[in-house]
Amino acid sequence: MIPHTISSDLHAYNLHGPVFDLVTTINKFLHLGMELDEAIRRVTTIPAEFLRMVDEIGTLKEGAAADIVVVEMMEGSFEMTDAFGERETGGYQLEPRYIFRAGQQVGVVSKPEPIGKVD
Repeated sequence: MIPHTISSDLHAYNLHGPVFDLVTTINKFLHLGMELDEAIRRVTTIPAEFLRMVDEIGTLKEGAAADIVVVEMMEGSFEMTDAFGERETGGYQLEPRYIFRAGQQVGVVSKPEPIGKVD
């Protein structure tokens, strides 16, 4: 079953892995076979519709919040870890290049080092 919306469920106990951020979560859904446009809809327009905020968030319409992440699709070999520590290797990964908050560019923050990484 495909989820209606996607979120990172980011909190203090998974910030250093395996979640890290919403882009990492999207990457995992892409690895599971979800199309990019469907993953993007599930983190933008669908949540905005649910919250009845379609003209305010999840859109590039004039007058909207202008919270934007510009990503680059990378091709290669990328390790992903789930909540149980199981690892898989994906062939694609989105990599944040530019981030805008309320229309103002802010820095891209690197992922923190994983805590308790099992080798």
